[in-house]
Amino acid sequence: MPQHNAILPAGQAAPDASGAAAQNAAPIRRPLTRYRNRAVLLACMFLGVAIAYYGSRAFNVPAFVEYQGSLLQQPSWIFALAGTAIIYLLAVAAATALGSGVRFNAGLLAGGLALATLSARSGSAQQLMFWGFSHSDGSAGFFFELIGELMLLGGLVGAAWLSLWAWHDAGRLGDAHDIMPNALEENRRAVAWALLSQFAINVLLILCLAVSPAKAQVTAAIALAGFVSTGVSDCLFGSSASARWSFISPVAAGVLGYAACLINPAGLDTGHLQSLFAPLARGLPLDYAGVGSAGALLGLWSGSPLMRSIAELFVSPNAAVRP
Repeated sequence: MPQHNAILPAGQAAPDASGAAAQNAAPIRRPLTRYRNRAVLLACMFLGVAIAYYGSRAFNVPAFVEYQGSLLQQPSWIFALAGTAIIYLLAVAAATALGSGVRFNAGLLAGGLALATLSARSGSAQQLMFWGFSHSDGSAGFFFELIGELMLLGGLVGAAWLSLWAWHDAGRLGDAHDIMPNALEENRRAVAWALLSQFAINVLLILCLAVSPAKAQVTAAIALAGFVSTGVSDCLFGSSASARWSFISPVAAGVLGYAACLINPAGLDTGHLQSLFAPLARGLPLDYAGVGSAGALLGLWSGSPLMRSIAELFVSPNAAVRP
């Protein structure tokens, strides 16, 4: 069928057929890129779990599956800590090589899941309390060991977080979701408020959700608390300056719980802690360093309408939030 050219008014340019075709083709390519990016991140998650599963067998961590959940309770605690560090760093490095084009800190998610996998093979905190109570003459002194272990794991996680952020700032790592700094970037007070609000929400959610020592419930509570607290605080006060320190909140929540139960170990002899902050002590150090940091990272990634809706309950819609 012959095509008829429409008569255009003087001074009006003819439409560009190639431009219209490009616009029609763009929505087709974008979903494919989005699905590919999600597949890459999913592969990073499986990679972290696989490295931890086979690495735990190679390094014999834990020495007895579902028993002695603390690394310092292992027959050779130095070897256990070294093996855990190697597993974590290997997961971070492998996933960063695979997924840094999608998220420059994708390796941190894999590393967190690697520690969570070790925790899943290490039993519950209730069993850990029975062991600690029986090996410490009935005192709560083993909580000192848990605090020290959690701080060591927190230092390991923090070194990985800060290193990847430093490489990103130096231009060595980049992705399709680069963090966009805003006017609050250099405001130290805003950074402090972001971290404090994240910690407060994190603690409150764990106190409300970890109502029993069941392993699955405690793990889910720590992960969800890390996700929600980081997402909300990031929408309220966040910037790239505060984002890189988001791993601190889960570690600090665990330290608070262990310290509180060290002061008031009510219920320790039965394995059911009864103090106000007892839910915070129901997670293993591996839980806080693992699913806690992974949940915090996902909270930074979320940027979802749900998080922004929650943030708008506390601030004016015209307030500056992180883009």
